[in-house]
Amino acid sequence: MSKPRYGWWSYAKYMVRGYPELKAEYQELQNQRITREIAATPGAPTAPRPTENAAMRQLSPAKQAEYDAVTNAIEATKLLKNGKERLAIIEMVFWKQSHTLDGAAYALGYSEVSAKRFHGDFLRLVGLYRGLMDLEETA
Repeated sequence: MSKPRYGWWSYAKYMVRGYPELKAEYQELQNQRITREIAATPGAPTAPRPTENAAMRQLSPAKQAEYDAVTNAIEATKLLKNGKERLAIIEMVFWKQSHTLDGAAYALGYSEVSAKRFHGDFLRLVGLYRGLMDLEETA
């Protein structure tokens, strides 16, 4: 197996693999109840402040950057002519872990070379959006 060209390549794969869990955590934080409890007891030392509590609950800056990088890579890939198929390969290989890269290519009717190119393009987008590489390096 050849050595990856970029030192951050394994980190990009880690971000993509962990995206479903990070997305669930992010959505859980965003779906917090923000209405006040009606049954708050008068004279209680502090009234519940659900809106403020929800606003303060966020992902850590590192996790937020990882989430944003993968989300932006997904959105950019969707805009491509064959974006749906590219994302299907990423889903099978990284998120469902039901296929190898070659197996995903076969399942979707693409060559192994094309699947490897789609895989690499996606990981480079993640690296770009995470700030691990410059736009000039992607060409």
